[in-house]
Amino acid sequence: MAADPEVGQLLAESYLLDVVHGQLAERIGAGIRSGAFPGPAGAILRLFSGEKFVRQTDITMEIAGVSAAAAPKGALVGRYADQFLGRQGNCLGGGSTEMARNIISERVLGMPREYAPDRDIPFNQVKRNELPSRP
Repeated sequence: MAADPEVGQLLAESYLLDVVHGQLAERIGAGIRSGAFPGPAGAILRLFSGEKFVRQTDITMEIAGVSAAAAPKGALVGRYADQFLGRQGNCLGGGSTEMARNIISERVLGMPREYAPDRDIPFNQVKRNELPSRP
């Protein structure tokens, strides 16, 4: 497996994701500290971290193959199957990656907010569907 060029490509991709993550963290942190970036720019790192974790977990499973899903209890490769099943949780903790995308677009890039007809209406006054009454 170590001589497999596809495995080498996947390992290189995983390593580069770590390098980019480290550089991104340094750059965003320095930008926020200096005032060059607004505070919400931290959402860029949040988004990248979630996406990186999912991709690295997928890479691990691509390398391990189906044996990871059927590994005996306590096997090292079995841990990766559990990680694979829960990988999306990393995109939800601390706010979903969709929320991070909205923060980046609205607060960092200055794009207009998404239209919401009920934006300024108190929640208890928002129209909602009601079940039809039964005869």
